[in-house]
Amino acid sequence: MNPVDQGVREVMASVFGMKPKNIDITASPSTIGAWDSLQHLNLALALEEHFGIQFSVDEMASLNSYTAITDLISQRLHTPQA
Repeated sequence: MNPVDQGVREVMASVFGMKPKNIDITASPSTIGAWDSLQHLNLALALEEHFGIQFSVDEMASLNSYTAITDLISQRLHTPQA
């Protein structure tokens, strides 16, 4: 698992009160009951802090799945996906 995947799993688990092993590529608001609009904002802020980046408003809105999040962060950090 690359550092982006690991970091996203850890942040998502922390924000949503889950274990990292329970976060997988299918994770989205439809599969995680705690993922509401407030938690979405908390997730975006936690990801910004963890990875040392800032998202635009459009980018924040696009963070709607594990895959979308890892893709965007990898692009921002220029980290190849595993």
